[in-house]
Amino acid sequence: SKQSFDGFKSDCWALGIIIFYIASGKFPFFGIDEKSLYKSIKTLDLPQDYSKNIEIVKIIQQLLKRDPLERSDIKEINDIIANLI
Repeated sequence: SKQSFDGFKSDCWALGIIIFYIASGKFPFFGIDEKSLYKSIKTLDLPQDYSKNIEIVKIIQQLLKRDPLERSDIKEINDIIANLI
């Protein structure tokens, strides 16, 4: 079954990539070629210990869920951040 495209959930994925990069100075997925990069993304093979801040890790994990239906939207992320402040 094909899922419909949700641009907002795609934006949340991109936000997860950006936050990961800001937190670690690296991109979350790596491959020596296009095929291995896609495999890294498909398996969500994230590097370990990319941030010591557990809240940042939780936010990134919520944003980088492969299934858009399980991925947090911006309101949910905003609520997580609001509870930290």
